[in-house]
Amino acid sequence: MVRIVEKYKYIENGKVSDVVVRSNDDVFVVLGVENSAKVSKRKVGTLTMLAKGIGAKPLLVAKKSGDEELLEDVVYEKYGVAVVNLETFENILKGNKIYIRKKKSIFTVSIDSKRLKELCEEMGISMGELANYLGVSRKSVYDYIRGNKDVSVDTAIRLAELVGDEVLKPVNLEEFQGIELKVEPHTPLERELMEVTDSIHVPKGNVSVGGEARGVKFTAVVPHGDEELEWFAELSEIIDRMSVAVGYSDVPKTLENSKVKVTENLQQFLEALSGEPVEPEGDICSTDRGRHKGSQGN
Repeated sequence: MVRIVEKYKYIENGKVSDVVVRSNDDVFVVLGVENSAKVSKRKVGTLTMLAKGIGAKPLLVAKKSGDEELLEDVVYEKYGVAVVNLETFENILKGNKIYIRKKKSIFTVSIDSKRLKELCEEMGISMGELANYLGVSRKSVYDYIRGNKDVSVDTAIRLAELVGDEVLKPVNLEEFQGIELKVEPHTPLERELMEVTDSIHVPKGNVSVGGEARGVKFTAVVPHGDEELEWFAELSEIIDRMSVAVGYSDVPKTLENSKVKVTENLQQFLEALSGEPVEPEGDICSTDRGRHKGSQGN
């Protein structure tokens, strides 16, 4: 996999993923496996939570699903996460569009129903003529026009030959939302951070919390004993979110020349997001229990 991602901004060896990689405007959190059928629901959920926490797309890269070899330029699915083979992954990073998706046991292609209707009207093709050409029923054609039905690969090829491939819709990886796990925060500081933001807790990762506050999307790490700050610093160079270390009284050496903002408590964290002073509310600054000396960090 490194051979494929080395042309892009990437980091390896996260606790949840094998690779986090950026290609153009897309960031992917990638886990490579031999057989996607053997991946647990919890592992997929953890991958999903990391992706959501950093504003990325979760992706499984596999050779097989059960006894089936994965085909190039086909998107499969496991627990709501997109699954592709290595060749397809490389094509995605290159910006190539992938049109075929396997749903259960059927290979399908999505249609731009509005554009199909427009082209048929421009070319003077009736619904009956279209049905005859495609070898399908009129009801199927009406379903295509209404956007209620995907088509087979053979039908997609016939459609493209007749009216052009602009009627075919590429697979939208944004649709693969995965599954969210219900997990408790590791530390009181993580809990407090979630209480003052619209965010999720990321289990097992080098990211603690990700979300939004004061109109700013952020990814945060807090001290909990096994955080890898060097990895977090590298992540900050890849993602489009403000990266913040919360609960550190000194700047850890590994963060000194990074994009990560280091804050001592929740008040400083909120001020870093907004760029404006924040009036303390209750015990918003009482995060001594989560405070960590930077010299003790990684």
